[in-house]
Amino acid sequence: MVYFIFKSRSEFRNSRKNILIFFFRLLSIIAFILTWSYFIFLCLLHFKTNNNSSQNLSKQQQEQPCRIQSPESIKIDYNNIYWQRFQSSNGTFFFYNAFYDDRILNGELSTIRILSMIDRISPIKIYCRIWFSNSSNSIITLADYHYIWSRQWGNYEDKILQPFLINCPFPRQKHLQPYFVSLFEKNCTAITNNLQIINNRPLDKNKQSFAVCVKGLEFLHDDLSIRLIEWIELLNILGVKKIFFYEFDIHPNMSKVLQYYQNETKLVHVQKLSLPGSQPNSPLERKKYLQQKIIHRRQNEIIPYNDCYYKNMYL
Repeated sequence: MVYFIFKSRSEFRNSRKNILIFFFRLLSIIAFILTWSYFIFLCLLHFKTNNNSSQNLSKQQQEQPCRIQSPESIKIDYNNIYWQRFQSSNGTFFFYNAFYDDRILNGELSTIRILSMIDRISPIKIYCRIWFSNSSNSIITLADYHYIWSRQWGNYEDKILQPFLINCPFPRQKHLQPYFVSLFEKNCTAITNNLQIINNRPLDKNKQSFAVCVKGLEFLHDDLSIRLIEWIELLNILGVKKIFFYEFDIHPNMSKVLQYYQNETKLVHVQKLSLPGSQPNSPLERKKYLQQKIIHRRQNEIIPYNDCYYKNMYL
């Protein structure tokens, strides 16, 4: 026996109509979803294409060489008469002197060494632009740091000036001598520092026996001229060929002694010195500062000792 779920033909027609309406609405919803999905896909594809084009254009712009010339002296950021300043995105650099080092132990690379004070323990990555004499060309090399202080000695923290030796290695140039060096953080930006590279060589190619380096003298009111004469004469008897003095401020009588030995006997060379950054350089304030800030004083003394060595290592 067969039973029909519809009692009449009209009910069957109404049910079929409702089913058709349901499937029509379902197909409409699916079509709507597919249409918007396709539209979103096209938008994403267009965005990705434009983004890749922008990146490629930006990359091409970065790869294009920048025509940067050696900065003029009036555009250099001087901290004071002996120090240049470079403000990076994370820390302030103070540069004292730069030296050319092509000793055999360096291998196939020569190195520009820059004496500096930086207010960071771990400075950011920077680059060196080395300019050569008799040439408008320059080369760029990544700088590395040599910390010339020990954390056990104190003041091992940021925002206190730390002594660093910044090294700029580059391939040896047979016919060109490095003349200036500038340091920067990002390429194609204005350069505000430019250090002349010191490369002192003996004219007769004869290296002297030994010399003595003296840290920054600070005897504003103390007249030690007699003891200074005795000490210089003793070193002369011992065979010292040159005594390199660094001077903050000294008594006038001591200054006369040094001038005599520098001008008459050529045994002495005197180099004036200052403190970098916000450290005081007026005579009275600096004397008080160096007496009270012993560790700061020791950190600053690293600079003249290394300057004396690298400036005269070939003489």
